[in-house]
Parts: sequence; C-alpha cells; structure tokens
Amino acid sequence: MANNERRQEIETFYRQTAPIFLKWSPDPKRIGLYAMHIGYQQDWGEPLDNSISALQMSRRIIELSEIKSGQVILDAGCGVGTLAFEIKHIEPKAGVYGIDISRNHIHLASQYEDRDDSFCPIFSIQDYEHLAFRSGTFDRIIFCESFIHSQDKTGLIQESSRILKSKGIITIADIFMHPHTLTKEEVDIIAELKTHMHIPNITHIQELVALLLANGFSCINPRNITENVVSPVDYHDSSPNGQSLDAESSHQDIETLLAGLQRLLRKGKAGYYILTAQKNKTNTT
Repeated sequence: MANNERRQEIETFYRQTAPIFLKWSPDPKRIGLYAMHIGYQQDWGEPLDNSISALQMSRRIIELSEIKSGQVILDAGCGVGTLAFEIKHIEPKAGVYGIDISRNHIHLASQYEDRDDSFCPIFSIQDYEHLAFRSGTFDRIIFCESFIHSQDKTGLIQESSRILKSKGIITIADIFMHPHTLTKEEVDIIAELKTHMHIPNITHIQELVALLLANGFSCINPRNITENVVSPVDYHDSSPNGQSLDAESSHQDIETLLAGLQRLLRKGKAGYYILTAQKNKTNTT
C-alpha cells in the first residue's frame, strides 16, 4: 500500500500538473475534466486534436477489453474519470467503478456523479493494491497508465485476480521496457522519470507476461501499439501559440520528462502496450 508520504507526493505532482493536462486534453463533454493518458491515432494522414486522440485511446482500450452490457467494470487508477465516463457512455447498462488514491482526482470526477444517473460511474478513493471490493466482483479490470505506478506489481496482479470473476479480463495499457542495453543517457532518462513522476520501476513486458502466467492468467495478448500513440513531443508542439506550458507549473518540467520517454519509445528501448489476459476458471487466488 502507498504510505502517506508517497500518497502525498503523488497527490502533489498531479495537482501541480493538472493545468497542463487540462490544456493538453480537456474533456469536450465535461468542463474541468481532462484525459491523463496519451492518445491513439490509427491514420497519421491527418493529425488529430489531443482531446480526440485521447478519446480514441479510451475507445481502443474499451474495444480490446471486450466490454459488454451488464458487466461490472473497474477502472483502477481512474484519474479524473474520463475513461470510466466513456465506458458508461458506450455501455450504459454496465456497472462502472473508478478508484484512485488522489482525493483531488476523485473530487473532480464526482462532480458529475449525480448529473445523469444513466451515465454515472461510481467513484471512490482507494489504493488499488488493497481494494475494498469483495472477491469475484468484476468482469473487467482496467489499468490505463496506472500499472506503472504500483509499488508491488506482484501484489497488484494477485489483488486483481481476487476481485475478478472466473474468466474475467484484465487490461493493462502502459509503457513497458524491452530487453535492450541502455545508454547512459537512457538510464538517466529513466532515473528522472522515477524521481519526478514517482514511478518505482518500469517493468519489462516479458516480466509482466510471466507474472500473469504465474498468477493464474491465460490468453495473454500483449499488443505493441507504439506506432499508433500520439507522442509527448506532439503534445509539446500543440501548446497554445507555440509557447511552452512550463511557466504554468512550478513542478519539474513534465514536457522534458515526456520527451525523454518518447526517445525511449522511438529507439525501441520501450514500447506502449495494451495487454489483455483472462483469469483462469480454476484460479482461486
């Protein structure tokens, strides 16, 4: 479980960077909300607006998660809820829950809870490594760029297995390392990401597959969609009037951090994956 000090560090980081995310990818339907994940673009012939590409990523995750009417879905590490709201929009008869350790995120998401009950996820402040839900509650659990922040990834997969129903699906959309030798510059980039974005480590994709297999998951499908992601550099270029957003945040220059991450992606040292896996019917973890 994230201790109070670490929780406060994460809370502070996202509070300070919220104005940047709000400028990059504002939710077109809900004033004050914003996507916190990078975008998806299938066709590069005509660049998409950041908000649209982020919406496309949400829809791609939903599609690959095979979400259906009547299912119960958990968005684990939901941020301000944009993915959870889109799930509810596409499948209004699904039960959608969003949890996050940030009080500010849940406060923002919850502003819209009572405005339209038919499109309303249920949000709560929880640590995704120690959830308050009963075993076998969910048909789907989704980690959209939140898995990378876990302190105990083995424990997180075991907790995910506990709350999933038999044959339930886990979806993880995130950055993963490839087994390549890193240069000193690349090692420094990772060190900066760990320090300033509060990332304990970036898992190798093979390690994640092995971890899922060891904890009773099968049908593991890691899809490398790196060529389709809208890069952090693209976000940087889209700043209003070509000006940097640095002055609007007193925190570490997030654009520089994300540009470093993009270099890892471009060189094939890391990849962006949407991985799905199914909990085995006989798994009783």
